[in-house]
Amino acid sequence: MPKPIVGLHHVTAIASDPQRNLDFYSQVLGLRFVKRTVNFDDPSSYHFYFGDDIGSPGTILTFFAWPLASPGSVGIGETSSVAFNVPVSSLDFWERRLLSSGVPVKDLGDRLGDRILSFGDPNGMRVELAGADFGQQVRRPRTSDIPDEHSIRGFHSQRIHLLARPAHLVWPSSG
Repeated sequence: MPKPIVGLHHVTAIASDPQRNLDFYSQVLGLRFVKRTVNFDDPSSYHFYFGDDIGSPGTILTFFAWPLASPGSVGIGETSSVAFNVPVSSLDFWERRLLSSGVPVKDLGDRLGDRILSFGDPNGMRVELAGADFGQQVRRPRTSDIPDEHSIRGFHSQRIHLLARPAHLVWPSSG
């Protein structure tokens, strides 16, 4: 029997410029362009899949290619960032790589024990690299120039905005 998937299977987002999206995720982040299909809900647009070399569950970030789509805005119930797992020893490598590719990157420091680098993709979606020495064994994409010891190891986490209780509200006590 196949092993059960623990954690995120895949994440889907929207790309307004398919070529920039392809270049960023395959050339800058070194993910494999696993496949291209049509968006079955909108067959006039493509659906891109990026991941490790064999498209393992837990590594797949997909995009619906909707040219000229307006940038999204983060709100309640929306994803605010997607984080990939990389070895802790790779964060300096990634910071240099992103900066040399013209991608501004911010070191967010420690979040729940993991050091986080944050940057935006070509559509402004927040992407993070979390230095954590855990995660599934993945196969580095054969098309990537990123050394094995620095390759992305699949998803770390996804952050979602939740409704917060405004400070001026007083909740009834339970007794």
